[in-house]
Amino acid sequence: PIKDISPFLSFINRPLNINSVALLRYYTKNSQNIIGVYRIARVNKLDAIEGLIFLLDNGLLIIDGLTLTHQNIIVETINYPDEKYFENILTQKCNFNDKSFNKHIPYKNILCLRKKRFSLMSIAIELFDYNNFSYFLVFTKSDKKLFIQQLTLHLKQYTKFYNSKHQLNMLYSYFEPVIATTLDLKMNKIQQKWINREIDNFTYLLYLNIRAGRSFNDLSQYPIFPWCISDYDTKVKFYNFKSTGIKFRK
Repeated sequence: PIKDISPFLSFINRPLNINSVALLRYYTKNSQNIIGVYRIARVNKLDAIEGLIFLLDNGLLIIDGLTLTHQNIIVETINYPDEKYFENILTQKCNFNDKSFNKHIPYKNILCLRKKRFSLMSIAIELFDYNNFSYFLVFTKSDKKLFIQQLTLHLKQYTKFYNSKHQLNMLYSYFEPVIATTLDLKMNKIQQKWINREIDNFTYLLYLNIRAGRSFNDLSQYPIFPWCISDYDTKVKFYNFKSTGIKFRK
């Protein structure tokens, strides 16, 4: 583990922008240790923006525009023309400034994570929190595996398996396979809730899309919501939906 963040701060390649350095200090002031730092590409619609994710004592910190050199020094991605780090995907480098995307996620706010595919490769994860936000992050294959292992070990105190007899693989399985928009439910349970009209069509379709690996963060894997129409033969006009839509109130 990295015991002190000050060496990282001193090497940030932006001496004239004090606020950018203060950004890291602000989020790490309550953290005793930096458990790990990983290079990522955060997927936002059609862009994969290079940045870093920090595993701190008190949560995760995601910041765009920074990268890690081979000497474990933090620099701006825009000023670090290194070799291509992410294989077979196109990433973007952006400036690191006060408007850069940054997000601190306390561990207690993490609902779960799911393995994802990006560009037809199993190199991504999506983090879901209790505030109904999600973050689609691309790693290298080796970094992804190590990040999940470290995060899972650190999250155990916030799960129902804390201080129990379950092994680490049981702890890991709690986070990865199941995610719903409202509750952490198995497939048969949420189907029954939909049948019993305890959840609406939108929530059920959203759950199915998430279980199928789709995400609002990636336009190439955007959720699918079918038209609720009863007439597929004539041209559907938005202003005439009342006459062509399915009558649900029967």
